[in-house]
Amino acid sequence: MSGRRTFAVRLANKGFDLRHINELLGHETLTATKRLIDADPVRLGAIVARVI
Repeated sequence: MSGRRTFAVRLANKGFDLRHINELLGHETLTATKRLIDADPVRLGAIVARVI
């Protein structure tokens, strides 16, 4: 996992607003930030583990 993704995911998990995370990362769109956070492999692994 990249440092940028780790940073973004940790802020999101702590409840930081997506717009603030977006500004800190320097993304031009919220979509880019949302995509980065939504693709968190730890969260995706937890979802799969619940299904199996």
